[in-house]
Amino acid sequence: MIKRLVLGLWLAWVGSAWAQEGGGDAQIHLRGVVLPVNQSKLGFTQGGLVTELPAEGNVVRKNQLLARVNDSVPRQQMAKAKASLAAAQLKLTQAVHAQEKNKRLHAENILSDMALKEGEFAVTQGRIGVEQANSEVASATLAMEGTRLLAPFDGVVTRVTSHIGEWIGAGAPALELVDPANLELSMDLPPEQVTGVRPGTETAVFIDGRQAGTARARVVLPVVDAASGLRRVIWSITPAPDEVMTGRYVTLGRWGGKP
Repeated sequence: MIKRLVLGLWLAWVGSAWAQEGGGDAQIHLRGVVLPVNQSKLGFTQGGLVTELPAEGNVVRKNQLLARVNDSVPRQQMAKAKASLAAAQLKLTQAVHAQEKNKRLHAENILSDMALKEGEFAVTQGRIGVEQANSEVASATLAMEGTRLLAPFDGVVTRVTSHIGEWIGAGAPALELVDPANLELSMDLPPEQVTGVRPGTETAVFIDGRQAGTARARVVLPVVDAASGLRRVIWSITPAPDEVMTGRYVTLGRWGGKP
């Protein structure tokens, strides 16, 4: 899952003036694009033939299964790895049992020091074998998990770029997932116009002159970009009921709510 701060930014000054009105609120007219905080192109970490895909428009929950590729090869790898682990564990058990016997014989002066050391070496080899086998099982587990796509967050499937029955390589995008409930608007402003804006500052959001939601300042960066001379303010956007804002150009009202 790739979490973005902002996909893109388009900022146009429709007009900008610091004018005192009513209670002395500053009037700022700004336009920008509302974008989802979470928007990801998802792909498999294991290549294979696609066997399952969601439909565009599906609403999904975090960790819900979205898609699969054929997992026959990883399953074979897993079976082999588990068999190797069982064999390694058996070999270690035998080595430990033999070493316990060697210790008793050594204590009775029946077994030489060299034979006791050889038994210890066999136990060490057995433990290393189990560790290697566990590593193979872990690798096979990752391969199995790579044949499935799970939703990294709640959202909507907005695009499916693969098809059932076709081969898809590891890392190639199979679908796109967007969280339309978690939106933001990122703006770069002249420092003097950020005065008075702090995390929690609220204003209205307008589309074509009508109020379509609200904006709350989430981040006010405490630095001025050396190249542009601007400061960035990131607003959390809350749409009005039944309002679709993702990808829309909107205007922020003054800090009191008028357009």
